[in-house]
Amino acid sequence: RVAGEYPQFDLKQNISQSLGNVTGHKVLYTYGSGDPSQQFTLQAMDIWTIKDGKRYVFSYIAPVSEFSLNLPIVEHMIKSISFE
Repeated sequence: RVAGEYPQFDLKQNISQSLGNVTGHKVLYTYGSGDPSQQFTLQAMDIWTIKDGKRYVFSYIAPVSEFSLNLPIVEHMIKSISFE
């Protein structure tokens, strides 16, 4: 994805992080709706890695006000991923 495609894009975090048992990369960001009739801001987290020539991506997106509610479950899911 290209950041310029998202209205009000704001990069919050850009770090290395494992995806399961493989080193990956994580970005955390917020963005608004391109539709003026929908006034809300979304928060997103994308973590990706490349293993054996294949790209694996895990994404979590929610309204900013709800993002932290399911974050513990999402983090548990990320930790449970394993590449054999």
